[in-house]
Amino acid sequence: MIGIGVGIGRSGSMASGSLAQTLADLYVARVATITNFVVPSYARVVAGYDALINAYATGTKAAFETATAMFADPSVSGYVLGTGTGLTAGAACARVGNMAWFDDNSRDLVQATPLNQPWLLVHTGTNYVAFPGVAGNFVSTSSISPVGSTQLDVKVKLNGGNPLATRTITAQDSGVGEGRIFGLEWVDATTGTIRFFFNSGFSSSVVSASGVGVIANYTGWIRATYSTDGTTATITFFSSANGTSWTQLSQTTAASARLGNANAPINIGANNAANLYQGNIERVIVSNTIDGVATRDFNPALYNASVSQTTIPSSTGEVYTLNVGTASTGFKAAFVDRTIMQGDGVNSRLTSGALTSRQFFTRYAALNPLNLIGPQYIIDGNPTEKHLLWKQGANIGFYNDANLIVTPTANRSSLFTGDYNNASSKFRINAGADNTGTTGTGTSTIVNIFTAGNGIVAANAIVNTLIDTGAGVINTDAQKTAIYNYIRSINNNAF
Repeated sequence: MIGIGVGIGRSGSMASGSLAQTLADLYVARVATITNFVVPSYARVVAGYDALINAYATGTKAAFETATAMFADPSVSGYVLGTGTGLTAGAACARVGNMAWFDDNSRDLVQATPLNQPWLLVHTGTNYVAFPGVAGNFVSTSSISPVGSTQLDVKVKLNGGNPLATRTITAQDSGVGEGRIFGLEWVDATTGTIRFFFNSGFSSSVVSASGVGVIANYTGWIRATYSTDGTTATITFFSSANGTSWTQLSQTTAASARLGNANAPINIGANNAANLYQGNIERVIVSNTIDGVATRDFNPALYNASVSQTTIPSSTGEVYTLNVGTASTGFKAAFVDRTIMQGDGVNSRLTSGALTSRQFFTRYAALNPLNLIGPQYIIDGNPTEKHLLWKQGANIGFYNDANLIVTPTANRSSLFTGDYNNASSKFRINAGADNTGTTGTGTSTIVNIFTAGNGIVAANAIVNTLIDTGAGVINTDAQKTAIYNYIRSINNNAF
């Protein structure tokens, strides 16, 4: 795909329409020359320029170029998927466009080494949860009553990714006897066969006689139904493209006792915090009668970042909580409601080409620091430790020879705004009060995401939006408020 979305949504008016559209036209013409570059939509690009033009009160292309050195956000400025390896195979971030430049591809954020590419979680209109298959990363409810006793109907919508076989997709499982009620998992990565666990203590299981084919990047539904007369159980497996019309894969009968009858959590992407799933899950529906109404419903479409970034409510009453563990490295499970990119805290890295040498400017960075364990460099310039945004234990530091700090909430998105302005520097979180002081006079000519300029001390974080002003441009409070409101809107009001 080259320049996808170019020319879409040109109708309608913008407050600064003609200039915003002129800049958008220049930008999409440039990125159309980049192989496999995806532009989310022309209208979204225009709206991005329009928001900054209004904030900066610029009226010409030259004025905009002076005011902006970096505008990068994969959901707005576009991206190129990288080769990647393992979890990130086919879902790595190779490039994020820099909308501040219209005629020079070298100033985009680029990482050409597959090993070092961040995880790019693309959102195409439907929310999902991405699971890395790493300890501590799964979704669960509190301990609740068993979903059924003589019948179960378990339907799961999978949304691509790189699943591993013999990993649990969903289960009601406390890990102990009567609280081990059911479980569903892939068995074989090539044939796509499915296993269903049942009976008290997971004492029985059945594998489908046929599967859905290769499970890597499988997008569609799978389903298992269970019924018993107390002596014989009948287990039937299905697949579906739409969750309505079902194709039977196989049916098996087996000796059956009753299901477990103790309270237990519903787990998504795990069974009792173990056997951790790798891949993307879009929906899980469980009924206590075959073809019956849902009694448990995990639906990421109900995720609302402005309300909670760690929980999803359910139409059936339970609440699902995201767990990400305590490790300082490794990709983390994430609710995906926009296109995002995540670093693993090991070697993920994106680097821009040479920008105009900068000493003083204003930076806006919308990001989720995940676990606040440091030191880890989220954004850095060149030379190393110039114009740095980094984790310092429970704090985020804003550093350029000297340091200012703010204290965010772990595992929650925030907007970090600051002026690198030597003795009159400022640093704030969201719309809070400024921490003022000195950050020094060092200069930088590039931007690094997820690591320092020398490629070390990488950050385990999610970076959504980065906007830096041009060299010597310090924004006013009014401009900061306008840009805050824009960045907040494209981040689904997460802060």
